[in-house]
Amino acid sequence: MSDTPKVLFAAGGSGGHIFPALAVAKELRARRPDVEIAFVGSDKRMEARLIPEAGFRFIPVAAAGFPRGLSLRWVPALWTLARSLFQVIGIAWRERPNLVFATGGFVSGPITGVAALMGIPTIIHDSNAVPGLTNSWLGKIVREVHIAFEDAAPHFPANKVHLTGNPIRPEIVAAAQSGINAQPEREPQPPYTIFITGGSQGSRRINNAITGALPELATIPLRLIHQTGEGEYPTVRAAYGGFFSSHERVAAENEDALANPRNVTVTPFVDNMKAIYAQADLMICRSGAMTISEMTLFGIPAIMVPLPHAKTDEQRKNAQAVVAAGAGVMIEDANMTPENLVKTLNDLLGDPTRLAEMSANSRKVAKSNATTDLVDAVERYL
Repeated sequence: MSDTPKVLFAAGGSGGHIFPALAVAKELRARRPDVEIAFVGSDKRMEARLIPEAGFRFIPVAAAGFPRGLSLRWVPALWTLARSLFQVIGIAWRERPNLVFATGGFVSGPITGVAALMGIPTIIHDSNAVPGLTNSWLGKIVREVHIAFEDAAPHFPANKVHLTGNPIRPEIVAAAQSGINAQPEREPQPPYTIFITGGSQGSRRINNAITGALPELATIPLRLIHQTGEGEYPTVRAAYGGFFSSHERVAAENEDALANPRNVTVTPFVDNMKAIYAQADLMICRSGAMTISEMTLFGIPAIMVPLPHAKTDEQRKNAQAVVAAGAGVMIEDANMTPENLVKTLNDLLGDPTRLAEMSANSRKVAKSNATTDLVDAVERYL
């Protein structure tokens, strides 16, 4: 190891793995500019673009997931795994980091496993209520396991587990804290503001349920902010036109429009999420780990529609944890019809006391110190 402390982050495949790692890396860079930071990831996934854009050194490796069941696809998958093992052995030997910090994805297994066998300290963070296969295996050999949901604890050795929460972008945390200071107890009042999102790519199931429910929604005093995803934006926007006279596409950078929306705002994507969270009384959304972590910081109750195709069914488990805390309700993807959506909305909006209680419970679920706590853990090895 050199005299300069060094941390290797392993994250890839999806935003749910990449963004938590970036949040920790950015906080570490701000706190300890003397630390050298690099990321290991696949050269064919989104991390190859996002990591350099964030200003960090990126080390590409071969990475691929394993197919389900027996098939010829195992042949290239095993070949890719063998290549990645040789690559990460070389990376670990050349870099000799003080710590490897992994958040999941195909690349996390090889580099973290090799580092642990070489005696390099290792930490993993899992963002979901049910850990993925890679993290479940790594939990047996790493030094520390940090989790976001208490439900994940039984999947790891008890003496390694730390309930930390999900690291969140500092600007989101700051906006949430400002909202809490201004309004310690949220008391939603009509017209309610509802934020609808299926994530950055959108959700056809959610979009179809909303557009199918528009005849009923148009009769309720609501303000709707709908992030459709790029592909479905024209269709969804056109559907709104038949029921609402004032609707528009709002540019993500248009602070004034976001702060003072019309009764309907339809947009394919929102970069400035803190402006939306700050005014939402209720969300209709998928139940990805980062969505839940951010909305609970703001105390936003939610109607959650878990993604049905997640490998370990983690979105359903994430949603169930929020429901158990009294901070949201869940509609299964197959049951997300216009009729069920309208009934659920009427039940919630017709009971302001319940909505306020759900908001208070949502804030109790939140863990606003996750990023700083994780950087504290990293610093113990530097």
